[in-house]
Amino acid sequence: MPSTINRFGIVLLLILISYIYIQFTNKKNYRNKKLGLEGQTFGIPAILYFTTPDCQICKNIQEPELNKIKEKLKKDIQIIKINAMEEVELADYWGVLSVPTTFIIDSFGRPRQINFGVAPSEKLIKQLDKSSRSINGEL
Repeated sequence: MPSTINRFGIVLLLILISYIYIQFTNKKNYRNKKLGLEGQTFGIPAILYFTTPDCQICKNIQEPELNKIKEKLKKDIQIIKINAMEEVELADYWGVLSVPTTFIIDSFGRPRQINFGVAPSEKLIKQLDKSSRSINGEL
């Protein structure tokens, strides 16, 4: 009889753990989707990049700068591109008034820096470095 009770207790515990995990994952996914970060992999910093289809400065200047960063940092950075014309509520939430606008997002999904207008790759890399050092307590 005790072995049946033990098994039942273990099954109940596993169900509870599964439920908590699913709730946590759903909450995190909802938050990330709401913030436009659903494409971000936890643990890797990101650049959240707002643009529009007709923004020539974005295409000709900002995107090549972002490509330089991607080539240099490879898997150590994520670039999340958001069309501000299609994602109006998201752009409003982030306070985007013009494009290009970039946000430095740390590896925990927290915004650390904002750049209105074109941001050179060197500036973005410094901001990424500064945000990672502040996380590690080096500042």
